[in-house]
Amino acid sequence: MATNPQVVPNPQIPNAGAGTLFVFLHGMICLVETPDQYLGLVVDMGQDHSYRMGDWLTELPFARGSVFSLQGVEAAAASLDATKISVIDRPLFPSPRVFATMRFPKPRAIHSLRRTPVAIANLTGAGVAQVSQPQLNTIVIAGLQVLEYDFADLKLVNLPPSDWAPTLVNGKATLHFYAEPESPKPPQHQVDEFQRTAGLFLDLDLSTTQTFLTAPLETAEYPAGIPTAEAMGLMERQPILRGFALSVKEGTPGMLPVPVISGGDVLCAALAAKTGR
Repeated sequence: MATNPQVVPNPQIPNAGAGTLFVFLHGMICLVETPDQYLGLVVDMGQDHSYRMGDWLTELPFARGSVFSLQGVEAAAASLDATKISVIDRPLFPSPRVFATMRFPKPRAIHSLRRTPVAIANLTGAGVAQVSQPQLNTIVIAGLQVLEYDFADLKLVNLPPSDWAPTLVNGKATLHFYAEPESPKPPQHQVDEFQRTAGLFLDLDLSTTQTFLTAPLETAEYPAGIPTAEAMGLMERQPILRGFALSVKEGTPGMLPVPVISGGDVLCAALAAKTGR
């Protein structure tokens, strides 16, 4: 019986062959697990947020109402880990607060990173009881979700209707989505983020009057072979980009410095969820 030959990287053909794709979801993107796929629901924060996608450092804005569908990767069966992050188990509610939607096959692995604990005492509303607590009297919000996929042929990996095409480096490619501010916002901004996230789900009453600070990156759990700088949010990476731009202006361009992602900025992230539809 004939079998399909395995596609392997060919050093003679750049940007081709098999490998691994890591999809980075930064900021206010609610990752929702359904029975057959994942949804990335971008919470609409209006002009307070920047909405960008693409290769790292060369992301382009995407429009309100966009619906992206990742194709060409191998579907697997990774599930959200409620022992590490809090998960809402509620039906989705059709909401005008969704700026854009991503549709992803189930990945091989999910890296829920920059896990930020929030004490239940700092939350209000009956919906508090509907959110899982990985720690006693504490919910945990991932500031960064990374979906990991294998693919057999890079040329087949795409994200319609966009014209994004992945770039393969040492057998790995990355795709970034951002939905977060590029400049500091007042405390009320995070209060609004909580309420708008709750509005994505049916009868979820959840809010806060506090602000919370993003946790450092868990480097031991970060995907091997990917620069840790790619875990940075839009505001975090501005200092290194300014330094790089200055070096180019001075005629001495160099590599970006290796960042230490120690956290401390105001948390801008949505809760994860599971739903039966």
